[in-house]
Amino acid sequence: LPSLRSRSLSFTLLIYPNPVTANFVNVSTAGFSGKTLIEVYDLQGRVVLSETLLEARSTERVVLDLNELTNGTYVVRMANNSKHLATKLVIRK
Repeated sequence: LPSLRSRSLSFTLLIYPNPVTANFVNVSTAGFSGKTLIEVYDLQGRVVLSETLLEARSTERVVLDLNELTNGTYVVRMANNSKHLATKLVIRK
C-alpha cells in the first residue's frame, strides 16, 4: 500500500488564477472522472457555491462564476465517490 498512498498524495486541486481578481476561476478536473461535486465554503464552513459535474473528465477544467462572492478567503472542495481534494482560494476583486 505505500505506493498507493504516495500516488494519492501526488494529486492536488489546481485552481487558477489564485488569488482571483475577476469574477471567474478555473478549476482543473485532473484525476477526477464520473459524477463530481465542486463546493466553495466560506471560513465559517457554509457552502456558498456548489456545482455538480455529471461526467468529469481528467483532461478538462471547469470555470466557476464567483460574481456573487465577496473578497475573502474560501475553501474549494472537489469530490467524487473515490476521492476528495480541497484547497484555499483567495478573492481580491
